[in-house]
Amino acid sequence: MVVPALVTVGALLAAVLTWRRTALPRHADDDPPYARARLLALVGIFGNLLFLAIIVLGGIAVLVLPSCR
Repeated sequence: MVVPALVTVGALLAAVLTWRRTALPRHADDDPPYARARLLALVGIFGNLLFLAIIVLGGIAVLVLPSCR
């Protein structure tokens, strides 16, 4: 349960760094791939947050609910 959470947090940090690096001031001569990379990073952030929530809630369920043991 700890290892998947650590992997998810690492992927979340990578997505956040990518999102921040593509957030530089936009100029008229910017390439459209920056917009696509920013969108994919945003999808990665939300996906990783969802996975992290599933992992955490699953761990809580194992600790709290006796039928999950």
